[in-house]
Amino acid sequence: MKIRINDVNANNDNEVKHSFAANFLISNEPSSIEVYYNGEQQSFEMTNIKTGDQQIHTKFDGKFLKLSKPVIVDGRKRLLPMKDTLEQMGWEFEMSSGKITITYHTPNSSLSHYLQLQEEPNLRIVDGILYVHMYYLGTITNTEVAWDEDAHTINISTEEIDDNDEDWNVFDEDESELSDKESVRVNYGKYGRSATLQALSKLYQELEQEGNSADDVLGFYPMDGHSGYFNTPMDVVAFGSTGMDGAHYGFLTDFGMVADLEEAPIVLVSPMDFDQPAVVVANNIREFIRIVMIDSSLLYMGYQNEQDYLEQNAAPEYESTQEDLENGRIVRERLEERLHPPVIQDPYTYSEKVRAERMKQIIVPTQDELGILNEHPKDAGRQHITIVLDEDIGKRELETFLSNATYASKLALFRDYHLNLERFVYNEAGIDKAILSEMKSLGLQDEIARIKANRP
Repeated sequence: MKIRINDVNANNDNEVKHSFAANFLISNEPSSIEVYYNGEQQSFEMTNIKTGDQQIHTKFDGKFLKLSKPVIVDGRKRLLPMKDTLEQMGWEFEMSSGKITITYHTPNSSLSHYLQLQEEPNLRIVDGILYVHMYYLGTITNTEVAWDEDAHTINISTEEIDDNDEDWNVFDEDESELSDKESVRVNYGKYGRSATLQALSKLYQELEQEGNSADDVLGFYPMDGHSGYFNTPMDVVAFGSTGMDGAHYGFLTDFGMVADLEEAPIVLVSPMDFDQPAVVVANNIREFIRIVMIDSSLLYMGYQNEQDYLEQNAAPEYESTQEDLENGRIVRERLEERLHPPVIQDPYTYSEKVRAERMKQIIVPTQDELGILNEHPKDAGRQHITIVLDEDIGKRELETFLSNATYASKLALFRDYHLNLERFVYNEAGIDKAILSEMKSLGLQDEIARIKANRP
């Protein structure tokens, strides 16, 4: 079989990594596969093959159902003909004008559910037939639904399925509250404290004793313990809080790749931004200090140039008092004397340039846009692959991916998994444990400890 992919060049091809993942549905497994991209044959890595001609069976309490319509497969979703399935399970089904009523009678009572077709993403009409996502069927009928990969069968059971691979509380082995000392240890992991941050913290204390405030000037105050926010990236060592909506700064260690925190990129974590909670704002702690000495808004406002900055700040919301100005002067002078932060020629576009430069270094993209930079010696010459996480991912599919993925590809999975940790409840048991087990096998104990510490 030959797969031909034709594409046109993107405007930013210099930043595009020339690899991608694709899914194909074929009726029979071919004896050989060739892949061509714009006419040139390409190397590829195949992670899983499933042929589309295998019939899916459905069982209810151990007995096969005789469905008039076959199960529909849409990606990872498996959809059952709703009326047919429910009636063979003993439910009554009615639908009129998009309103659905299902009822189950017992000798002493009855149970009804009322659904609106337009409001239910797990219901779908195909060729005039209403289909239901198999796991949603379990939710509305209070039954256990499981997928048997080997038998290619959907099992529906009125009895609770005994599964030793349940994932409840996989990150909650120790629920005791951390002491201040333990919090610092978990936050820093294998790293020693940044010398620059230590000097800065000492200066904060001195200025405060003198009646001056460094955090009023720099826009944050130092912290040593873990962030306490579930979506702080697991490879971030928190070091400063802004005091607003939980926003904080941290050292991005890139899963321990950074040798010293002095060299680590600085991220701004905004916990209320659930899709992209962390963005890189500075190359290192010393350049970060220079920028916040000028104005911390330069890290997140995205000014085009100095003129744009001056125009947008021409009418400040609050007028600085003489006391504020004097405090700012003293703090900046002491910072220059004590820390000698580097001069930055164009601070107004600094963070934008830092982010653009990081994008060029990413070898595997991630949902949160931080990406993965880690190159492992054993991955030389191998193609990085990715897998899409959703609540329907299968344990076998995940394990197949992990057995074939490069180190960087696994890290990308871990980052995506953590981003969705509070959003996804996986329909197949064992997903969380499989990922946690792989993280442990790669020695990511510091990252696991931060996840646990930052969970609500």
